[in-house]
Amino acid sequence: MAADGTPLYAPNGKPRVTSEPLGANFVIDGYAVTYTAGVTWKFLLGFDPDGGLTLYHLRYVLPPSRAHPQGKEEQYLFRAYIPDFGTDYSASNL
Repeated sequence: MAADGTPLYAPNGKPRVTSEPLGANFVIDGYAVTYTAGVTWKFLLGFDPDGGLTLYHLRYVLPPSRAHPQGKEEQYLFRAYIPDFGTDYSASNL
């Protein structure tokens, strides 16, 4: 990158255009993410210097029923690391 902040190489290729005519199927509220893809998933995002991107409290919401009119939330995973996503391998504490 040049001193003035411009990239050294010009971008090439076609620009990417994203279209969601029905709206986004996810909501981000701070660290909390709600993602609907047939089933609604809920999780918290975090970052660990050694583990990389971390998903916490991953759960899904079952469809509504008589017993659970709002849908029943089921725990799926407590913590999941997505390694190699911004990790610092030069850390001396590894």
